[in-house]
Amino acid sequence: MQIMLMVAIGLLLAIIYYQQKSIDKFEDEYFEALKKTCEILGLIEKNLTVEEILQLEERG
Repeated sequence: MQIMLMVAIGLLLAIIYYQQKSIDKFEDEYFEALKKTCEILGLIEKNLTVEEILQLEERG
């Protein structure tokens, strides 16, 4: 019984890890697409880092 419980917990942890990895990958792809769109529209300069983009927001 305890072995089944440990296997189930391990399986659930593996699923959680996989889902989190998928979410992180999606966020990275979404950010890059949004960044590319802003570069094309001339809203930001090319090759800015996240920190530089956030500083642009602070400046207004």
